[in-house]
Amino acid sequence: MNNNEEFMKKAVAGIEKNRAIAPDEVPDIPLYMDQVLTLMDRYFPQEDKEHAFTKTMINNYVKSGLLPPPDRKKYSQEHIYKLFIIYYMKSILKIDEIDTVLSPAGIGGQGKREQKEILKFYEQLHRLAGKHYENFTAALKEACSQTDGVFADEPDERRQDLQFSLFISLLSLDAWLSKTAAETMIREYRAQKAAAEKKSTGRAARPRSKS
Repeated sequence: MNNNEEFMKKAVAGIEKNRAIAPDEVPDIPLYMDQVLTLMDRYFPQEDKEHAFTKTMINNYVKSGLLPPPDRKKYSQEHIYKLFIIYYMKSILKIDEIDTVLSPAGIGGQGKREQKEILKFYEQLHRLAGKHYENFTAALKEACSQTDGVFADEPDERRQDLQFSLFISLLSLDAWLSKTAAETMIREYRAQKAAAEKKSTGRAARPRSKS
């Protein structure tokens, strides 16, 4: 039997704990920093006493303009929604890349309009995430199945170790493919925006011809 199946089942259980949080589960009262950190750790439990976010990380998001500043040191529902979104992106994207991704959705800035759009965006993310989790779980099971039967000529313990390494390598490949695809799409988006802005600026600066 492939030991990866046992590992995979535990991984699926871990994923279930980190499923996208429903919008109506988010507290509707302002929270202080320590309360925000506790909330995030509850929704996104970490191993080895690590935290989903740190004070430094959140302060950096505010300084960079990615996250609006707190109101009298308190963070609103909109802050929490945005932190949920950032959490899914921060492992593969840099702060400026996250900002580029969120700006088209109208939630990349700090204005009141951007904050109003966050809930609308998060509701759609939560709606689509359910199917996405199902697809990923199916892909996880497929990767597990692919490692079953390989290295059949190896002794049992050695075979299981090789199958485990192969399984994790496949998952790492998936993560790399997702990261590469995201980075490529962000570069292309930025290039298109820059070209459009340059064209618009050139058109506006062009002098009128004399009649």
